[in-house]
Amino acid sequence: DMYLVELCSLKILKYLDFNFNISRFNDYHKWNIEQPCSTIAGGTKSNLYTYEMFDAKISELAALLNNKPIIFTGHVNVKTKEGVYIKERQMINGWIGEICERDGHNYYDLSSDVDMDVDKYIQPDLIHFKESLFRLANRRINDIVLSLVGLSD
Repeated sequence: DMYLVELCSLKILKYLDFNFNISRFNDYHKWNIEQPCSTIAGGTKSNLYTYEMFDAKISELAALLNNKPIIFTGHVNVKTKEGVYIKERQMINGWIGEICERDGHNYYDLSSDVDMDVDKYIQPDLIHFKESLFRLANRRINDIVLSLVGLSD
């Protein structure tokens, strides 16, 4: 067994005992809730992960998966129209890379590959990916998997 885990946000959104992905939280109508402001948002707490929390989460995931091979990835980071990287994505990717290197986990970040040809991989809005990025990610993951099972060159 092998696992691929994407850690791509510093945001923590909590309602009662549930953690929400922010994009799923915005789809409140799928939860049969009519007024998110009074029903959910009023009792929602948000926070940001710290390095220590990411470190603990990666260790927790490794233990939960019985220390089987895990490939961690962050969020592809590209330069904004102003020519700067998104700070939070830079931070997350740096943290994950550092923790994985220290603890012997596999990590990959496609950001540098994408940087070489943003137009090839990212939509003009600099948010959404093109099919070519998914193909690149697939090749990179495949290479890592083959090396883990001893079948790479």
